[in-house]
Amino acid sequence: MKSYLHRFFLVLFCGILLSGMALVACAPDEPSTPPQDDTPKPTPEGNSPTEDESSTPKPEKTGPINRFDLSAAQPGWLNFEGKASPNAAFYTGEMIPVEVGDEVYFGSAVTTQGWHLVAYDEDEQGLFNVTIHTGIVTLDALYEDSAIMKYVIPDDVAFIRPVCDKRYASCYLLTVNQPFAADDFFAFFDLKAPAAKPTLSNCFDAATAQIGWVNFKGESSPDGSFSTGEMIPVEAGDEVYFGSAVTTQGWHIVAYDEDEVGLFNGTIHTGIVMLDRLYEDSAIMKYVIPDDVAYIRMVCDNRYKDRYLVTVNEPFGADDFFDFFDLEAPNAGPEIEADGSSPLYGKKVLFCGDSISYGHHDIPAGYSWAGRIQKYYGTESDNRSRSGWCLSTVRGAGGQIVNQLKEVKNRDYDMIVVQGGVNDAWGTTDGTNKIAPVGEMTDSFDVKDFDTTTYAGGLEEFFYYAREYYPDATLCYIISFYMPNAGVGHVGDMEEYYAVGMEICDKWDVPYLDLYHDDYVTKELLEVGTSKCLRDPVHPNSVGYDRLSPYIGDWLETLVD
Repeated sequence: MKSYLHRFFLVLFCGILLSGMALVACAPDEPSTPPQDDTPKPTPEGNSPTEDESSTPKPEKTGPINRFDLSAAQPGWLNFEGKASPNAAFYTGEMIPVEVGDEVYFGSAVTTQGWHLVAYDEDEQGLFNVTIHTGIVTLDALYEDSAIMKYVIPDDVAFIRPVCDKRYASCYLLTVNQPFAADDFFAFFDLKAPAAKPTLSNCFDAATAQIGWVNFKGESSPDGSFSTGEMIPVEAGDEVYFGSAVTTQGWHIVAYDEDEVGLFNGTIHTGIVMLDRLYEDSAIMKYVIPDDVAYIRMVCDNRYKDRYLVTVNEPFGADDFFDFFDLEAPNAGPEIEADGSSPLYGKKVLFCGDSISYGHHDIPAGYSWAGRIQKYYGTESDNRSRSGWCLSTVRGAGGQIVNQLKEVKNRDYDMIVVQGGVNDAWGTTDGTNKIAPVGEMTDSFDVKDFDTTTYAGGLEEFFYYAREYYPDATLCYIISFYMPNAGVGHVGDMEEYYAVGMEICDKWDVPYLDLYHDDYVTKELLEVGTSKCLRDPVHPNSVGYDRLSPYIGDWLETLVD
C-alpha cells in the first residue's frame, strides 16, 4: 500500500510538472523589443538626422578630420560676392585654408544643390561659387539625393567655405587630402547605410510581345523593326520608366481605358521625358499616367527588344539598366581618347549661350559640345550656358548671356566661346510674343552707347565685357544653324540678325563660325528637317551633338596661337 501511494504521488507530481512546462511552452511570446539605436535617424523627407539629434554631442572620432564645424556655421547661404540669404534650408561653414592642388572631399552633398563651395583669394576676397558644373566630381552615392563629392583647388584660391543642406548638416563630412568613401562616411557618423533598392520588376516580356506595332485605333503593322508588348495595368499618377527607348521613335506607349478601348499614342511630345542616355540613339524615359488610362502597351525597337526594361513606380538609371541585363555600359561617344597633341589640349575654355550651347535635349542634359570637346580635345571646359537666355534684354536683364561672363569674371580662361541670338528672335514667352529688334551696329566701343534691348546691342555688350574681363583670351562667336521649321518668332529666318552679327564680329575682330549658311551642316551633318539629329526643330539631340562637336572643335583648334 505504501509503495502504491508512493508511486501515485510520484506520477501526480510529474504530471503537474509536465503540465506547467506545457503551459509555459504554449504561452504567447512577449512583444520583442528591437535593440536601441541612438544614432541619428534619416528623416522621411531627406533621409538625414533630425534637427533634435543634430544638437546631440558626439564622441570624438578617429580617422578623417572633419573640417566642417556645424556649431560655428552660419545659418543660410553666402555667395562669393558676400551676399547672404537667411534661407533656413542651408548652412555656410567657416573659412577653411587650402592650397593649390589640394583635394577637398565632402558629403552628404545634395546632388541638385546650386553651389557647394565658395572660393576666396589670400585676402579673403570672394572669387566664385563652385558648382557641380565647374570642377566638382561626384563620387559615391549616399542617400537618394546626395553623394560624396570631390573638388581640386585651382590657382589663386586660398580659402573655401562649404554650403550644405540643413537636412544633412549634422552628418556633413569635409576633409582636405583625406579621401573617404560611403563606408567611411557611415562609419564616421555611426550611421546605417540606407537599404539597397529592391530588385526591379520588368513589365515587358519579349517572349510574348507581338511583332510589329499597334496604335490606339487598333491598327497594326507587321513591321519587323518593332514589337508591341502585352497590356500592363496602371493607375492615374503611376510613373512608368522604360528603356532602351530609341530617341527618334514615333510612339512608345499605347494607352487604353478600363474597357481596353484605345485612347491615344504616347510620344516624346506628349509627356514622355528622357532621362539617362544608354546607347547613341536610345535612352531611359519616364511617363506619368494621366487620368482615364487603365492599361498601356509598350512599343519597342527590335534592336533593343532583348534589353528593354519597363517598370511601374520603380525608377532606374543607366547603371541599374546595365546591371539588370548584365551588360557592359558603352562609352558616351566614339572610342576616342583626348588628343594630347591638339592645340586645344589643356586650354581653359568658357562656353556661354542659350539652350543650344547648354545641351537642353542632350542626354545627359548640359553635356553639349562643351563636354565632348573637353573629352576629345583635352580642354578644361566651363559651360555656363543656360536655356532661355538672350543676348538682349527682351526676356529681362537677368536673363542676358553677358551675365554668364560676369559670374566668373575673376577666373582665368584661354578662350571664350559664345553662341546666342535664337531666343532674341524667339521673343518673350509670357504671351506678349515681343521679339527683340535686330538693331544696328554702332561706331562706338563704349558700352554706354549700346542699345541692349536689341540683338546687336546685346552682342556688342558681350564682346565689350569679354575683352574687359579676359583681355588675353581668344574670343569667338558661333552662329547657330538654320532652323527653317522652328515656327516661333523669327527663328525660322534669322538672316537679318546674323548679317548684323557678322558685321559686329568684324568690327571687334572676333572670329565666327557660320553654321547658319553652311549647307554641309544643314543637309548632311544635322539633316535639318528630319528627327535624326534634332529633338525638335530647334534643339539637337545626342546624335546631333556628337556630329556637331568635332566640327566646332576642329574650328576652335584653328584659333589657338
